[in-house]
Amino acid sequence: MLLQAGSPTVNLTSLSDTNVTVGSNVVLELDIDVPPNTDATWSIDVQMPTSSGTPQIKLCDISVLYLGINVPCLWDNEPEYTVESGVKRRGVLGFGNVLNSGIRTAATDPECDRIRIRVVGQVLDHIDNVENAEVDVTVGVTHGANTDVLRNGFLVVTELEEPEVSI
Repeated sequence: MLLQAGSPTVNLTSLSDTNVTVGSNVVLELDIDVPPNTDATWSIDVQMPTSSGTPQIKLCDISVLYLGINVPCLWDNEPEYTVESGVKRRGVLGFGNVLNSGIRTAATDPECDRIRIRVVGQVLDHIDNVENAEVDVTVGVTHGANTDVLRNGFLVVTELEEPEVSI
């Protein structure tokens, strides 16, 4: 029997500049604090933006960076990627059953219940990636029968400014 003790605390943070240009990297970190007494199946679903049926940002990597002492045993799995127009646009990382063992409390170890995921993408040369265009990266965190969806709407694609050259 799988128990879902409560909703996790999830936070998606951009580690890259909020203004990105064609060819630049987009780096996000997803922190998930797994509630004590949780015993449920978990997965992460990352979707990069598309327009006109083609990706605006390609998905380069999804990886686990950190596991708190209370969640030491995640299913060692590679992300499953969906490819559109020759680039990865979506990735699902399944963790299988996640158990929070409750060895420590957050009062003594603030990151004891934490799973940290890094997502890396690259802005593509897309017809809609123009000055001041906004793009969203969407991350779904599924735990048991529930899904929390996070979007970062703060990535703004801007054109590169060419430096002035004097001869």
